[in-house]
Formats: sequence, C-alpha cells, structure tokens
Amino acid sequence: MGSLKRLGASDVIVDKGEIANEMRKKYPEGVDRVLELVGASSLLDSLQTVKRGGIVCMTGGLGGQWEIEHFAPMDAIPTAVKLTSYAGEATDLTAEELQKYLDVVEKGEMKIRAGKTFSFSELQEAHRLMDSNQADGKIVVTI
Repeated sequence: MGSLKRLGASDVIVDKGEIANEMRKKYPEGVDRVLELVGASSLLDSLQTVKRGGIVCMTGGLGGQWEIEHFAPMDAIPTAVKLTSYAGEATDLTAEELQKYLDVVEKGEMKIRAGKTFSFSELQEAHRLMDSNQADGKIVVTI
C-alpha cells in the first residue's frame, strides 16, 4: 500500500475477495466511479460500492469468469447506478492521444515500478505472487 501512495494514490483498499463493505466504511454514500478490471467474478461486489448516479465500467476479464450465472439485473444493479462496459480496440485511441502518453514516458514522468522478474518456467510462482498482492510493482515474465 505504501508504494501506491508514494506513486500518488490518495487512498488504497486491498481487495481480499470483496471490497464493498470496506469501501462503504470509508465512503458511506459510495463512490462516483468504479473501473472493474477483474470482471464477472467481482462485478456484483463492485456494483455495491457506487453511490446513486454512479457508474461501474466493466472492462476487464482478469478473474477468468466470463458470465454471471442467474444474473438478474433488477436485483444486481442498485437503483440509479449505471453499468457500462468497454472492450476497446486499438482504433479507439487516436494518434494524438497515443502521442500524449508517449511524450510522458519519454520525459520520464510516468513511473512504472518493476517488481520481481520470473522466467517462463516460474509462471506459477509469478501468479502466486500476483494473487498475494505482494508484487510491489509490475511482475515481469521472460521467455
């Protein structure tokens, strides 16, 4: 958590399988926006963290679950909360927007902390480290 705050995060909540209860303790009214990167396996929990008028955007599938069994939108999506998704294509990012990111990287203004490096044969160990939330940076796997 300390490394995320050093990189500019104003608050950090570690996901231990669910975050809604802890989020509601810190933000009783809920939050404005949630970017759901894990996907279907955590979407229902994420929906419970947003205040009325808030938006949850599901854009990831890192959880390996692609659908929610017996999904009932009227029960799952809180009143006045918007659920949207973004699958993204390379063409969604204009050349000008891409250049802005490249300029930031070139100037050394974007800090991406590298964590441990693993060989491909250590892929399972790398995954265990990622799942434990102890990576302290981007995990690198070499081939």
